[in-house]
Amino acid sequence: MARAYRPTNLYYVNRSTQDRLVVDRVRLRLDTKETFAQTVLERLLEPPTEALRGAVTTSFPPGIKIESIRSGEDRVIINLSGELDTLDLSAEETLRGQIRNSLNKNEIAKGRIIEIMVDGESYTVDRPDTVDQWLDDDVRDSAYYVDKGAVHYLTKDGGGGAVAGAAGEEHEGFGHFAVSAGPNPLIAAKTSTGISVAGLAPEGAWQEVVQGADLTPPTWNRDGTLWTYDGKNGVLLKYDPARGQAEPVEVPAELDELDVNRFRIARDGVRVAVTTGENTVQIGALTGEGAGTKLGNLQLLTTTETGNEIKDIAWRDDEHLLVLAQGTAGQTLNEINVGDGETTGVPLKDRLESVAAFQDQVLADVATKGGTKLIVLSPDQQTWTTKIEKKGGAPLLPLG
Repeated sequence: MARAYRPTNLYYVNRSTQDRLVVDRVRLRLDTKETFAQTVLERLLEPPTEALRGAVTTSFPPGIKIESIRSGEDRVIINLSGELDTLDLSAEETLRGQIRNSLNKNEIAKGRIIEIMVDGESYTVDRPDTVDQWLDDDVRDSAYYVDKGAVHYLTKDGGGGAVAGAAGEEHEGFGHFAVSAGPNPLIAAKTSTGISVAGLAPEGAWQEVVQGADLTPPTWNRDGTLWTYDGKNGVLLKYDPARGQAEPVEVPAELDELDVNRFRIARDGVRVAVTTGENTVQIGALTGEGAGTKLGNLQLLTTTETGNEIKDIAWRDDEHLLVLAQGTAGQTLNEINVGDGETTGVPLKDRLESVAAFQDQVLADVATKGGTKLIVLSPDQQTWTTKIEKKGGAPLLPLG
């Protein structure tokens, strides 16, 4: 008799920051002796998949067991056994968030109350209208674009004015811009001598924070740090604006032998996409905590045919990466689920220069005879519409 498996999204906690849930894609074997809800929660008691090993953790304390799960019209009652600190409100909130999202995202408990009990005694109750901060990482869909080295706001109607400060002024030699998240975002740009950063404020001035002639384009982490890979010295660098200095981060030994040209951190602050050579994308994770954070778990995600070139990559969300490739037959834009490798092609009409994404919003720029056109992917994911006909530029969305 064939074994039945079901692709499932499980949620674990960011080990480094403890402030966000990270999705892990697994294939769960269905057991006729227990409900799917119990199968999901039993799997949460185990370590995550190898891709996230060391990068995330579970909120279930050691020794906890799933005794039973009962479902009614308006609630799901989960009975656990083991030691839980009933006075630790932070642990309670984390456990509730991990259970709720792992069940809801798999269509198990949507719209129903989730009641968690320990040894038959009430522990906590999660209601359907509970505010879910675990998947809200303070990233907004604020969009920007770069025209002649000057950063501009993108409005619903199209092009907006330049941002305040030096970032809104034209600068030759500035490229590969990146914007951080939060209420006071920072803009980073690559130059011939390093990476410079400026605030979006009238007094904001460019300041070179990382030096190097062979750096990958800057990428922001959700914790406010700026990252880049120094190809000349074979070192991954993390710059913390609060500390004002760049520090090296440990990487796998094999990375030193590869030509790293892009390094992008996903919005979950854990997953990382690395392009090596002209046509290969690898996925890794930031493992460890604090000063012990390092890059690990590198795995091949995709590679294009010899002679093709990966032109750009962009995280759409925590789980999906857009890969823009250029070949002799033209361009392809693929959306890849990094959990299971499932690939979906995005139709293209124009030749794209770069791409930026955040959830449902996908932007790209196109070089035309009249200038640079900025286009947006329609909700049906099948067509593109023009946002700015002329004087557009490379789009920017926070993180990713």
